Amino acid sequence: MQTILNWAERKNDKKFLNAINDISKFVEKWDDLWVAYSLASLEIEIRAFKGLSNIKLVNEKFEKINSKFDFSSYSSLVNSINEITDKIIPLWTENSIPLQTPADQIHYIRDLLFLKACYNKSHSKKNFTKAKQVNRQTK
Repeated sequence: MQTILNWAERKNDKKFLNAINDISKFVEKWDDLWVAYSLASLEIEIRAFKGLSNIKLVNEKFEKINSKFDFSSYSSLVNSINEITDKIIPLWTENSIPLQTPADQIHYIRDLLFLKACYNKSHSKKNFTKAKQVNRQTK
């Protein structure tokens, strides 16, 4: 990394080098970003070859069991996702998950639910921000 940065104009800027180093360490960690990328790649393949969408299936099953994510804390969110996963597992009859073992399939469903929770949280923040902007404009 240092060799590449030697070509940069800011190669002696410690703040810049520390920021690049922090970003590199962050990207190197296996985290939710990589899980999301992996799931998206698998889902595109499943959609292309089987004509199914596990994202659509998880959304349908989520609505069927009438559950909600608990965003009050991270541990509450994890607990709610675990509970929702337990409720969805018996409903999942489609042969659409690209993994063989039941444990891996359960983790896949759980990861889909985490992505759904992230999407829901992000989407609700955007709607809240838009509503605040509308309220300001109407005053």
